[in-house]
Amino acid sequence: MTRWVVGLTALCLLLQAGSASAAGRNGRAVLPPSSGGGYVPVAEYSAAPVAAESYTPVSYGGYHGAYSGGCGYGYGGSGYGGGCGVCYVTQYQAVSRTVCQYVPVTTYVDVSEVVCTPVTKTENRTESYYETVQRTVPRTYTVYRCENVVQTQKVAVQKPVTRMVEQTYTVCVPVSKVENRTYTVAVPVTRTVEQTVCSTVYENVAVQKTACAVCYVPVTTYTPPPPCSCSCGHVSTCYVPVTKAYTYTEWVCQPRQVVQKVPVTVCEYQQQQRTEAVTVVSYQQQVQKQQVAVCSYETVYQDVQVNVQVTKPHTVTENVTVCELQARTRVVPVTYTVASYQTVVRKVPCTSYQLQYRTITECVPVTVAVPCGGCGGYAPHGPVASPAPCCY
Repeated sequence: MTRWVVGLTALCLLLQAGSASAAGRNGRAVLPPSSGGGYVPVAEYSAAPVAAESYTPVSYGGYHGAYSGGCGYGYGGSGYGGGCGVCYVTQYQAVSRTVCQYVPVTTYVDVSEVVCTPVTKTENRTESYYETVQRTVPRTYTVYRCENVVQTQKVAVQKPVTRMVEQTYTVCVPVSKVENRTYTVAVPVTRTVEQTVCSTVYENVAVQKTACAVCYVPVTTYTPPPPCSCSCGHVSTCYVPVTKAYTYTEWVCQPRQVVQKVPVTVCEYQQQQRTEAVTVVSYQQQVQKQQVAVCSYETVYQDVQVNVQVTKPHTVTENVTVCELQARTRVVPVTYTVASYQTVVRKVPCTSYQLQYRTITECVPVTVAVPCGGCGGYAPHGPVASPAPCCY
């Protein structure tokens, strides 16, 4: 009975290995079954494999032994199983696929161009022009001239007329009289007065002041040698700043008030009353009458001979030079430029992109499940070295 169970188990493993190999050939990588059952696909490829290269399988140890029959466990990369074990190996297959790319292709194309060339031609042409011709023509026209004519006209004249007229007017007659007038006079009186004058005098006074000066004094310092040393120490000299106070005399200009008595001449004015006889003139108005000659002007009309300018027409005939335009024709050579069009064919480089196909070969890893170990026995499998892939 035990032999029958072992045989059926081995047959199931062989069927699984065949399905895994078929999946590898179809471009699918097969992993151990997931928790939901079945196998998990790893990668898919668009191109079908055209060639396969097998290498020595690499055992994944106890991990795969755990999936072999439920009775194995992994340790150190070796599989221990009570039943038949399954090992997953990675194989590299050379797969070729077709890729396409655009390649620039430069060709020379015949291009027709139209070239415009200027051509100069000369031909005789008849042109019309106008020429100025002068001729003398008699012309009659009317001229207005100013002439002096003597005419008699009435003129208004202002004639003076004198007559005596009695007029009354008022005059101011001066009357003089003497009067005594009193007035006040300011008389200057001069006297000498002694006044006190205060002035400022500047004197130089000696002032004693104290200041501080900084000087540098050399100080010698001895540095003993360190213990357990054969040297004699070090002597150094440095300058130390010392502040000293000193006294000096400074002359300062100081002001001093001086009071002096100076005689000053003072002028004063005294008012005095004086009386003098003054002649006073006053005016008195008097009415007087007098015969006065008065001149007035009267308007008188008189006949006067006056020269008047009168405009009179006169007819004048003169010879006038007239300019006329007469049409003339002449033949003139004319140079003109015409355009000559020519078609020229030239080679022009033309770059186009063409789609090209090429086949490339790639190495694809494929994981395959193969039977490994023994049924019901101890079958350790260590890692086996695998050669480098074909694409390396």
